Amino acid sequence: MWGERMGLSSTKASVAAGIIWATAIGIVTVYAFAALRRPPSDTFADLAVYYGSVRTLIDDGSLYIFAAQNGDPFTYPPFAGLVLSPLGLITESTAGWLWFIGTVSLIVILSVAIGSKIRGRNSEAAPWWTPAVAVVLFVSAPMSSNIRFGQISWVLVALVLIDALKIVPARHRGIATGVASALKLTPLIFIPYYWLSGQRRTAFMSLATFAGCTGVAWLLLPSDSSYFWFELLSATDRIGDLSNGGNQSINGMLLRLGINGVEKFVILILLSAAILALGLWRGVRASRNEHLVVGASVIGATAIAISPVSWTHHQVWLVFAAAASFDRRWTTYLWRTIALVIMIVPLGTITAKAFPAAAQLGGNARGLLALAVAGLLPFTEIAKIGTTLVQSHSILRFNIPSQSTDKGAGSKIMKMAIPCLAATLLLGGCGNTTPEVLRPSGQQLVMTLSSGEIDGVKWQVEVVRIGVQSCTQSVVHYQIMGNDCEVGLKMAEVPVNIAVEGNAKILFVRGVVGSQVARIISVTQSRPSGEPVKISTVDGVRYFGYAVKPSDAVDLVGYDATGQMVYSGASKILSTRDDR
Repeated sequence: MWGERMGLSSTKASVAAGIIWATAIGIVTVYAFAALRRPPSDTFADLAVYYGSVRTLIDDGSLYIFAAQNGDPFTYPPFAGLVLSPLGLITESTAGWLWFIGTVSLIVILSVAIGSKIRGRNSEAAPWWTPAVAVVLFVSAPMSSNIRFGQISWVLVALVLIDALKIVPARHRGIATGVASALKLTPLIFIPYYWLSGQRRTAFMSLATFAGCTGVAWLLLPSDSSYFWFELLSATDRIGDLSNGGNQSINGMLLRLGINGVEKFVILILLSAAILALGLWRGVRASRNEHLVVGASVIGATAIAISPVSWTHHQVWLVFAAAASFDRRWTTYLWRTIALVIMIVPLGTITAKAFPAAAQLGGNARGLLALAVAGLLPFTEIAKIGTTLVQSHSILRFNIPSQSTDKGAGSKIMKMAIPCLAATLLLGGCGNTTPEVLRPSGQQLVMTLSSGEIDGVKWQVEVVRIGVQSCTQSVVHYQIMGNDCEVGLKMAEVPVNIAVEGNAKILFVRGVVGSQVARIISVTQSRPSGEPVKISTVDGVRYFGYAVKPSDAVDLVGYDATGQMVYSGASKILSTRDDR
């Protein structure tokens, strides 16, 4: 465990997790006391808009004629008014505190989900990752803004994450995103993300749910629906002063730079189109490599950048982006430090007072961070998939890894690319060029357990050594998909310990076998009677690994020397298969 390598035993790591949870509770307590001390006009100000608007609706008025004490009107689609209408049946004070409790509870639940995804991708992550995620969220400016103003933005993020992190079964994915999109239009950007990343059922469900919710609102509130969709949708002036420093979209940054009129329109369209294309491309790459937190963060950052207005409470996605990593550990630590400082510290206020010359940079720091996350930073979660556009071309069908932690990666890529391009020009193809797996520094190949090709996807399962640890490792198109060191497993307690991972085209099953298991059998739809799986011993540890088509996978069965079944991996294989 990572905590053990840092000098923490499992007990100490658990104590650390408890301390961090206590810190989170302390932060929430501070928020509660702060809310009690504020004047009513500054307590849950956005919730006051929701409450007043739905009260007006209940009294046979329109959602859009109400304005709060600060002048803010209701700016969401009519469906949001229907969903929020139960608030009008209780007092405004009760609504505020119920909203506060619900928001805090939702942050904790999503912290657990995000922490689980991070620990699922990194078996070395310490148990205090989850409470650390909660603390970071609570102290971040976006979450502080959501809690202080009683904002609905965090609810929208939570709904999208239910689908984007694959928290619910595949058959239900898309419903939550569709509801979020009907509440506020920004989450619609996740529909093309789902579609392009191969989650087409999720994309269809999102669009259908959005259309259904909007249709229900139109039937129940025809006048408000017509007014919103045909008049208010383009009236961005109702949202407030878009040049305000809280608006960190491209539009807001251009306005603060004094760029207006046709010039602003042209720059905004070109920049937004470029960031949208880059953001979708990068998010899809992360998703296809099963880095779901990073993929969702990139798409969220794209939405922040290209939206006409992205207030502080909209910027939660940039906090999640701190989970991304680089090919060097120190670079990753530096990135996370910079990202969290930007998202926690009020740099705009500080630079305006203490460093006026840097006021523009500090005031636009979160907007620039959104642009960097959406379209610029070379996260390893994005770079691990090869140049898929080149790979999919019928003539230029060769594999060039897009990034490696190996210092000689550039020269290796050139050595593969130049002969291949020459062969393509002269002979019409380069099918005989055989690239090698680009490995992180310090990783050594011990042996290849199995290899093959499924529907044009070349794969292999290896045993590699990283320092003194041996690991099984999945490789797709010469790109490392994932590894999991099993040296520390107590095999006396577990007959077979497996890791199951993959994508829409391929499913890997790999791991270690205990001494009580004599043989293991792979059961598939095409071979229900089973097929023996080879077991190889390295440093006294018995390894295995293979790949199948996801639709074909059924079970991995282990038998002892007497022929009695002692293990079945069906539940893990089928649950992972159904998540593809």
